[in-house]
Amino acid sequence: MVNNTYLKTLARGSVLLTMAIVAQEIRLFLPLPPLLSIIVIGTMLNAIMVIAARYANLTAAIIISAVLPLFAFMQGHVIIPLMIPVIFLGNFVLVLACDKFWGKGVIIFAPVLKTFTLYMLSRTILSMLGLQNKIADAILISMGWPQLITAILGIILAMQLEKRLTSVKK
Repeated sequence: MVNNTYLKTLARGSVLLTMAIVAQEIRLFLPLPPLLSIIVIGTMLNAIMVIAARYANLTAAIIISAVLPLFAFMQGHVIIPLMIPVIFLGNFVLVLACDKFWGKGVIIFAPVLKTFTLYMLSRTILSMLGLQNKIADAILISMGWPQLITAILGIILAMQLEKRLTSVKK
């Protein structure tokens, strides 16, 4: 017989993964300016990843963190395949920090860590590829302050959702 806790975790992780994929697909149906798209969708995705770490488990959050950049690549929003692991690592440090340090300044620490990871790894990859054009500049900008903003807003949204989810956590 399968453990009831395992089934709850699996179900929560599956639902949150589905929600993340659907949220990422919104940009295909709702044409927003690029910056607004990053802010709105990025906030939702960060919130979903944080909720996954808090209400499913860290493994589910890591899986979601890995799947999201793959879908972004398939949608054409990530144009350089080497950016997929960079984005995963940025997401990974966010969910890991939120899992390990929730309530201990995570609202600033986790977003700064995610942004630093994304920006520095992006800069390294773009430099290794020898890209120094408008596309590289746009990638670096998108991996900078917008990521900080969306991570902060995502954590705030997750905190607000957590207030409503406390009754279903157990």
